Amino acid sequence: MRRLLWLPLAAAFGMIGSAAWVSAQQAEEFGVLKTTPASAPATTRTVPAGIEPIHPQSVSNPRPVNPYPLTTDAGTWLICATTYLGPDGQSLSRQVVEELRQKHKLPAYIFNRGDEERRKQDEEFREMQKRYPGVPLKKKVYRVQDQYAVLVGGFKDFESASAYLPKFKKLPPPTLHLDNGKSPYELLTYQEIDPETKKPVTRTGRLHPYANAMVVRNPLIPHEVSNKPKWDPFWKKLNENEEYSLLKNPKKYTLVVKEYMGARTLQSAQQTQGNAFLNAIGLGGAKEGEGLDAAAQQAHELAKFLRQPALGFTAWVLHTRYTSVVCVGGFDSPDDPECQRLQRQLSNIKFNTQNGTDPIGLLPVPIVTEVPRP
Repeated sequence: MRRLLWLPLAAAFGMIGSAAWVSAQQAEEFGVLKTTPASAPATTRTVPAGIEPIHPQSVSNPRPVNPYPLTTDAGTWLICATTYLGPDGQSLSRQVVEELRQKHKLPAYIFNRGDEERRKQDEEFREMQKRYPGVPLKKKVYRVQDQYAVLVGGFKDFESASAYLPKFKKLPPPTLHLDNGKSPYELLTYQEIDPETKKPVTRTGRLHPYANAMVVRNPLIPHEVSNKPKWDPFWKKLNENEEYSLLKNPKKYTLVVKEYMGARTLQSAQQTQGNAFLNAIGLGGAKEGEGLDAAAQQAHELAKFLRQPALGFTAWVLHTRYTSVVCVGGFDSPDDPECQRLQRQLSNIKFNTQNGTDPIGLLPVPIVTEVPRP
């Protein structure tokens, strides 16, 4: 009887053991820790099939290293060749620098304003830790957009950089590409008068990356000596009708945020009569030989735009013989905390359109300069 009872029990334990083995074999694929070694493990995975583990290096996602960082050895005055924003900026700025270095033998560098802002965040937090030792502080981190500027150095002073600027702008556009299939060039939509139909037509073209190149100060070099413009007596005449004339600024220093190159044209009487399009945008003239200064009007409109209550900037305009410059603010010293705060604020402003381009394009690093006086 005992033997008969034992057989079913043995069979039952055998079935349980077999079932446990099968369960263990199946569970191996789902990361269940086995208490007994298996003779032939089905797989070495520690997570379910189809799921990949998250490794620490994929979480940290370190930022790419700047291959051509700007240094103080580049000189005090530079030419800002072009600027790029966003995730494609690192690749595009690197391509431009490599072509300038290899093809044109120019000492070109990359300056990322975003890296500079993040560095300042870290410095401010370390200062707070020193000020309040032993106090648990929470680091405040705000989003900083990457702004890559391609800068060309090697100039002994402002005059030599300014003299080379027209030649630099005539360089052929760099050959650029993006792996994501997007166009690496900024597309410009503009209107002009068709010479045959005499009607305005809309056209689209590539904007030369160096079209808005200008002379800037090295942002890594302190403003030990200010940039004082040499007074031109003709400026008083050029700016006498400007509502936002910089010459009315009561302070000694200001920030340059945009420069428009002069594009003066003359119209004959016949051209003026049929030029309804230019009249519509405010550039038309009714007198023969009237000068159309698009740069001056663009500068005036930008200053007016920056002064609107939604933005609240005190913007100024200075018209010169060849350019019109837009400035913001007035300060007693380059070291004025308000000057530095405003400079950082303006560096982070981006006026995006629906297609992601910035139609205004303020300087990535506003320049501290003296207000010109006679």
